[in-house]
Amino acid sequence: MKTRQKITRGLLGLAASIALLSPSARASAVITLANSNGATDSIFGLAATATGSGMSGLFTVTVFFTNGSNSGPVSWTTNVGACTTAALCGLASGAIGNGSWTLTESLNSGFVADPNNPDTTAQNPWTLTTSSSTVGIASVVLNGVVSNTRGVVFDRDFFGAPPGASSGGQEGTAGGVGGLDFTFKTESASNSGNTTTVQYSNIAALIAAPPCRGSNWSANNPVTGCQDEWGTVSFAFSNSFIATTTTAPVFYSFFQDTDLVDAPEPNVFVLSGLGLLALGIYRKVRKAKLSS
Repeated sequence: MKTRQKITRGLLGLAASIALLSPSARASAVITLANSNGATDSIFGLAATATGSGMSGLFTVTVFFTNGSNSGPVSWTTNVGACTTAALCGLASGAIGNGSWTLTESLNSGFVADPNNPDTTAQNPWTLTTSSSTVGIASVVLNGVVSNTRGVVFDRDFFGAPPGASSGGQEGTAGGVGGLDFTFKTESASNSGNTTTVQYSNIAALIAAPPCRGSNWSANNPVTGCQDEWGTVSFAFSNSFIATTTTAPVFYSFFQDTDLVDAPEPNVFVLSGLGLLALGIYRKVRKAKLSS
């Protein structure tokens, strides 16, 4: 899991970029910064379908407030109120100012109507809400990868230098199937005018390092990561995300695909064990022949 120091460095970069944004930017604008490779998250495998409830305990959410404080890492969970495993819903929440904040996701985060055009046909948004009218939200960090067999990674579709281009739903890292970038859906009218700046960091790479899949990803080195799977995604608002009154919470909805970090198949361990056993037998037989 990433350290608070890594999170802070990423947010400083986001803040610097936001300072350069035009105040006339459209409400729905999303600016994606260059990836920050950071520390590589080495993982054994991927499960491409991640539901809101299925990610429980597998990543954290840190919310940074406009008064300079933050929530600290809050673990993603489920079975809170109406957000249940039956509804495939997960959330993280906490206190802020004179209210509270909540981030929710239901169903499969990466489900799209057209796999060849994922970023324009996404179906299941994440929704951030706040009821605080005294302290706003400045930025949010979603931090995955608990270990090399557990956690969450954030799967991108766009490749190349910003603004990049869609890969057309190509797989990239083996097992990831296809990604979906951070994409704006809708927001409360009272908070219109915000521009969201997004950055992916801490590249994920499979330990077995099979080739990156798809013509737009195949040139990347699988040992250091195919550039589509990331352990952390951060997003920051150009203006304070804040409610007018505590009785009228505001919301911001976006899409982002996630994959689950997976353990290797059991037969991998079996084959490895058989290989070691065969090697041991071979050495014993060879030693016996040499001594006879």
